[in-house]
Amino acid sequence: MLVLSLATLTVAIALWYRNRQTCNAVTHSIYLLSSLLCLIFSFIVAPWLIQLCALIVLLVIPICTVRQASIDVPCSRFCLRRSHCSDVTK
Repeated sequence: MLVLSLATLTVAIALWYRNRQTCNAVTHSIYLLSSLLCLIFSFIVAPWLIQLCALIVLLVIPICTVRQASIDVPCSRFCLRRSHCSDVTK
């Protein structure tokens, strides 16, 4: 199962990389959908230890997004893009 998981993860990364290079909206959508499906499938067939590690990473490290809301939410200290957050002093 680990080989199948790594193979689909590799395909997902390759499709995502190819997706970033396309400019056509239709192929962009197809590449994005295919890469997401491969990524989901790779985590479904992955061993439980890898699934647990991925879950912990998703819960511990929040992802900063562009804040378009009217309220200003402070940036988490675990944010990967902390240098780009508006509430962090430079």
